Amino acid sequence: MVIGLYKVSLILESTRPLPLLSWSGVVAARIVKECIGGREGLVSVEPLQKEGQPLNASPSKPSTIEEPNILLGATLNTTGFYRLRSSLPGCLDRWGFRVISFEVERWVPRLPRRVTTSRDAIEFTVEYWPTIYMFRSRPILYPSPQRLVYSVFSALARHTGLSLKGYANTLASNVELLGWNGRVGLYSIGRDRKVRAFYGRATYAATARYVELLQLVMEAAQVLHVGKSRGIGFGAVKTGSIM
Repeated sequence: MVIGLYKVSLILESTRPLPLLSWSGVVAARIVKECIGGREGLVSVEPLQKEGQPLNASPSKPSTIEEPNILLGATLNTTGFYRLRSSLPGCLDRWGFRVISFEVERWVPRLPRRVTTSRDAIEFTVEYWPTIYMFRSRPILYPSPQRLVYSVFSALARHTGLSLKGYANTLASNVELLGWNGRVGLYSIGRDRKVRAFYGRATYAATARYVELLQLVMEAAQVLHVGKSRGIGFGAVKTGSIM
């Protein structure tokens, strides 16, 4: 059986003012997890957006949603997708939202069957929203190429049930960080809890012979997100073209 993931994109209209007392990813995660029955491990949530920009209530000050067209994105596996669609209307009504648009995109991870013979280097960029990588229980607050690779393959393994450690080890040893234009910020996650996360644009280099494996990682990173605390909106990325 081919295992696929469904990326569900919702455009919601707020029916009443909604105060945001912490980073908007917390609000998004609570809404989506309640709508699929509160089960863990099914959902990765993107931050709420307004006019194409993330709604980020911290670290500066709280904000309130008073206008429509608030975008809420979620990545679900097949089970979560069907539960979401069946329970969505009543759940969202309790939160003060109604659905304007509901779009579903199916994504099937395909591992490469071979590698190219080229040994040339290629470059690619990754735009990071607030992200937290971890290594041996310690936060890694820069766009580590190894954390990027292992984070994506770990998420793929959880969703597909496949053993992908060999692929991860191979690619992780063939990717380097060339530069990073970004910063580290402090974000509230509710109840007086704050965490540090990095954001910005990173440029990487990789061995060209693994380009198909790299393309899989870049696709998966955009669908599944990367790093820690993806369920409350951290780790969203946008990847550029591979040159």
